Amino acid sequence: MKVLVLGGSGILGREVLKVFPDAVGTYWHRRFDGGIKYAPAIFDQIRPDVCINCIVERSVDACEYDWESTKHANIDLV
Repeated sequence: MKVLVLGGSGILGREVLKVFPDAVGTYWHRRFDGGIKYAPAIFDQIRPDVCINCIVERSVDACEYDWESTKHANIDLV
């Protein structure tokens, strides 16, 4: 079974990758060993059986002052 963990570089994503060590994890800003940079085409490249979304914008300042980026990360991607 192919598992894709979106947001594998974040707090939750790192813990999920411990549970699924053979999963592919993505990152946006924080590169990590074995991770791949997120791009919409990733679904066609990986063709996962399961996708676990751990992407979130959790910065209070970003949420208050940059609604478009927050909406993109927390709503549109899902």
